[in-house]
Amino acid sequence: MPNYYLPIFSDPTEADSDGDGILDPDEYKNLTTDSRYDNIDPLKADTIETLYPELTRNSKTNVDTNPIYLDINNNTIILKVKYKLNDKAYESSNIMKPDSTEYYTNEEIIMKSISDKWNTEIQGNIFDFYPGMSIKIEINLIEASFNEKYIKFKINDKNDNATNTKFGIDWTTKNIKYIELSTRDDAGKYLAEVNRFASPAHELGHALGLSDLYGYSDKSKWRLQPVVYDIIKTTKNEIWYKDDGKNPDGDLMCSFGLVRPNDIEMILQAYCDNQRQYFRPEFDKKNEVSKAIKENNNNIYLDKYNKEFVIYDSESRTTTSIGDAYAYQELLKEDYGINVTITELEEVYGKSNIISE
Repeated sequence: MPNYYLPIFSDPTEADSDGDGILDPDEYKNLTTDSRYDNIDPLKADTIETLYPELTRNSKTNVDTNPIYLDINNNTIILKVKYKLNDKAYESSNIMKPDSTEYYTNEEIIMKSISDKWNTEIQGNIFDFYPGMSIKIEINLIEASFNEKYIKFKINDKNDNATNTKFGIDWTTKNIKYIELSTRDDAGKYLAEVNRFASPAHELGHALGLSDLYGYSDKSKWRLQPVVYDIIKTTKNEIWYKDDGKNPDGDLMCSFGLVRPNDIEMILQAYCDNQRQYFRPEFDKKNEVSKAIKENNNNIYLDKYNKEFVIYDSESRTTTSIGDAYAYQELLKEDYGINVTITELEEVYGKSNIISE
């Protein structure tokens, strides 16, 4: 009579039986508020490829004829970017290469900016993806062939200190995007190197479906800006925001920071929904905050125009004032047990953006 044995799929001596980076005990119950992870399996490796079936190869919105195609293999996301350049891209940038007598061309600055920022590895957490996941982002820049859809980089010498991305009336995964990069400020002087090396990567974020993280000072525009609650421990917040323009702990979509896990999750959401993703509500366009942003912030924002912290009501699309920096300081202490100084608030949100005197 034959003997039958139960198949063994896991090793009780292993903390991570399926080798996906997520500890076995963390796979029996969803640790996040995102229903996408309700069915993670301790006996089968959970990856970006398995968790985002909407983005399989040549799915409805993610096709290889797009200007940017997301080639997803396990936990590696390859951003295949087809591009074209205008003639000025091949001219000298007036920025000298390190330890050299040669100057970068504008093309080299674009390629270096994008490669340095977007080739990265991120770690999942309770807000973005899943704790234990390690995700690799690779950028593949491909010069577009005839009749292909592409990203057009246009370098200009206009004295307007402007960079922008255009994509028609609405952003979609399939439409051509135009990225304009200025080399000079309003006075006609060359922009600082930090600006010129960050701008191409920042604008590529827009082409991938991300909005700006920073707020606006013009009342006619979308003036609300996300706030960081525990500004002393920014690694525990979902949104990474700094306003000094140079702090690498900030987010690339603010200005000069790094690509963060939340950015990548928002890009995947943009490709799933075929809709641009927003860090903050926008009044006149009625654009809502991306559902990839899951941290419960109770809809508190900084109103940069009125220089006050506010509570935003998503149904009525109106705000209620909390008050100046001192009022916000008190709210953080009473409601969140967070003690911060006014100086720290000024450093994070910008002294000119808040009333603190």
